[in-house]
Amino acid sequence: MTMKTFLVASLALLILCATGGILFRVNSPARAQSSSDNGEANMLTDDFIDQKAHRAKGNDESAVRELADEVFATAYFAEIPSDYREAMKERVVRDELKYRGGKKGVSEEKVVLTVNHLARKFNTPDFAKTSATQVRALRVRLKLGYPNFIAQETREEKKGLKKKVGDTINPEMSPLEAAFVTGVLVQQKMLNADFQHEPQVWEEKLRKGQLKKWEAGANPNAQTETRLTHSRESVKRNTMRRAVTESASKMSISELTSLPDETLDKLGIER
Repeated sequence: MTMKTFLVASLALLILCATGGILFRVNSPARAQSSSDNGEANMLTDDFIDQKAHRAKGNDESAVRELADEVFATAYFAEIPSDYREAMKERVVRDELKYRGGKKGVSEEKVVLTVNHLARKFNTPDFAKTSATQVRALRVRLKLGYPNFIAQETREEKKGLKKKVGDTINPEMSPLEAAFVTGVLVQQKMLNADFQHEPQVWEEKLRKGQLKKWEAGANPNAQTETRLTHSRESVKRNTMRRAVTESASKMSISELTSLPDETLDKLGIER
């Protein structure tokens, strides 16, 4: 892999997915990687996001920064060159503090726009794109492992307010949550066969009950598998890897180095 291709993949959070070697946890206890009979591996890692999110509920800046340190140390950001990662983290933290002071949060639709923008930019297949339904289902599932981080209301004037009928969780995200959810979703589109369907096909499968693990996304009372997985080598996984590599090779250095800010712009994170 050329340095140029490595750089763009890192900045886009995709090099992590291409290696397939990073694990991800959504259960509270730390676990080791294990494999299922169908060749899938549970994506689990020992992180402290939820603990630090609980400490940050008082909106103390140092606690918020500790939470951001933990988020940006996860698999979704760890391979980004340190200078770019620190710049991204600082920008998200600034916006997070504004959010906790009363600024409007990030909508689920912004995550959809960001992921779909990356899919178009890297000329990936349509199954790399997402929808608001899929983002909501992912957040519901992530909340099982990160109850103090996902779908939290940190602004005092909004705490305790009833949500609209039909809302399973707070539809507005903090900047830190939005960055995290985007990173998770990009990785899952690369690695997890459950995600590798065109948005309309995925939603149809959900409606027909063909995605049992994801029923909680549509029904808060449904039982759901809490762990995300990465699937064994597949045609779709290799197609994604090839599309990213080919697109990266055609990009200029300025395009590559602008990716972090461009991605945060799409999310609505202020500069």
